[in-house]
Amino acid sequence: MPLALFFLSPFGHTQAAKLGGKVHSSRALVDISAFGARPDDPGVNSRLPVQQGLEKLRSAGGGTLSIPAGDYYLYFPDIASDLDPRDPAKKALLQQNNPQKGKLILVPPGVIVQGTLDEAGHPITRIHWNATSIPLLSFVNADGAGAVDLTFVFDGVQPQFFPWTQEDFLEAVGYQSRWLGGPYELSTVIYTIGSSNLRFENLSFQSSKTPADNEHTFAFGIVSKGKSRVPQPDPKSLQNLSFGVRVPGGGLSECVSNNVFSFLRFQDYVMGILASGQCGAVFDHIAGSFRGSWYRSFDPSHETGPQIKNIGPPGHLVYLTFQNAYEVERSPDAPNGHMEFRSTARNTDVKLRDIREGPETLSNVNSLGTLALKNMKGGQIVGVVSRHPAGLIQSMVDVHDVQLENLNWSSDRDICERTPYAPACGVPVITLEPTPANSGTQFNSGVQFKNITLRGLRRSVMFKISEESGNAPLSRNITVDGLTIEVDPAFVQKAAASQGVITVRALETRFTNVRLLGLTPTDATDRQHYAAVIQSRSQNTTLEITIPAEWGRRSSAVASECVVEDQVSNKCHVARKSAN
Repeated sequence: MPLALFFLSPFGHTQAAKLGGKVHSSRALVDISAFGARPDDPGVNSRLPVQQGLEKLRSAGGGTLSIPAGDYYLYFPDIASDLDPRDPAKKALLQQNNPQKGKLILVPPGVIVQGTLDEAGHPITRIHWNATSIPLLSFVNADGAGAVDLTFVFDGVQPQFFPWTQEDFLEAVGYQSRWLGGPYELSTVIYTIGSSNLRFENLSFQSSKTPADNEHTFAFGIVSKGKSRVPQPDPKSLQNLSFGVRVPGGGLSECVSNNVFSFLRFQDYVMGILASGQCGAVFDHIAGSFRGSWYRSFDPSHETGPQIKNIGPPGHLVYLTFQNAYEVERSPDAPNGHMEFRSTARNTDVKLRDIREGPETLSNVNSLGTLALKNMKGGQIVGVVSRHPAGLIQSMVDVHDVQLENLNWSSDRDICERTPYAPACGVPVITLEPTPANSGTQFNSGVQFKNITLRGLRRSVMFKISEESGNAPLSRNITVDGLTIEVDPAFVQKAAASQGVITVRALETRFTNVRLLGLTPTDATDRQHYAAVIQSRSQNTTLEITIPAEWGRRSSAVASECVVEDQVSNKCHVARKSAN
């Protein structure tokens, strides 16, 4: 399998056994075969046996739900999927096939859903599903639960419509909250909220379509959120609220702790892991390949041109995102109340280790880099190897005191060639940018990069610390020690403002041991790219760069130059060094 080529640390038999049932041998053990589950028969819906086994373990106070080897099929014919909730003709069907609690698969606290391994330690229990409007497995207030040694196989097609909001789902499971994200996040294999000490280990996610295509990609592998829901105001009391007065309104106010996401393999997917409100979480040995993207409009009736405007969010292999709490305020313009930011619960002391994504893609129409890192305080990202043509990190937002070491990205593909409207076309391979004004700390700070290699010979390669509005706070105290970029500096068209392979608008920021390598620049004056640019508003920022000596031999080439727009406290030094 191509994915295995990028998954460089597979389980062996000994390691898999440690993660298997022997760990829980002193706890209750339930086999779903006892409840009528039958493998290798697509005509048998094993949903009820799984639910009954989990309920048995709930009564026992925890344990292991064992699923023997084979292919098991979980169907949700009584929950509507891929129906337009705005279509009046679908109203009755949606009311009849809503996501009631009894229809869902809810894993209790302290319960591990465990598959079976072959002698090499590979999962030979395969769970098939095709529902796209609700999670396959839900972990709600399920401390100490998890899933290990399983392969999930998607038998459906990528949906266009999402009939249920997260509010609908959370109300059904008794965890009422709002303003947590779009309805498409429910189109996931695993959904967790309010749950700590979870274990997801030795899991594979893929499509049954062979060879897979973008239409048959699944949306999300894992969606994991924090805890402590902010109460929603009663609509009647809200109507009596004076203008300008704020009351708690929604979101989550705390992080969950010590969740482990380990040895996970994603293939034929849009988003691998979306996580927020994680404290002390570990993401390690995560592999991805054949990533696709959303390709149809979520709101076709409002499309006005050839370019889709209502398409889903860009995908990543791992996306750490915001978890905010909100208040509601009434005003003359919003008598029913409008949402206002109150506070954020950052992803704290998170570790990402051995993250790898291969070069094969099913669609780049709406894809971005392997990682997106947002709303973080403390943590380490070590050992990332990405070959995805969109880039490595897009983007870093509201990240503080995080160390990134041994990151490697390369691609021989032009991301703009076949998808000229793709979000990643012209986007830096690594980018740090500010947050919106109402989202807490607006800048990045204390971020340390070490030993970074970026190589792209058919597309622009940029490392950018940006702030484009002209008035938002600047990122500060960013250090980059050991950065190698190999690129043809003539790829990006010259813009009205100066652009560089490295472009910085920041405070107290240092780039040291930087090497730019690559092809000799062309003479085309409309396709020039500077070695580096320190933009205006920067202060106490320095760049030390080494470039090939031949880059400076063409009088029309500016790729050997460094532009400093404000030289009062900023410095950029470019040294030419022969390849010999």
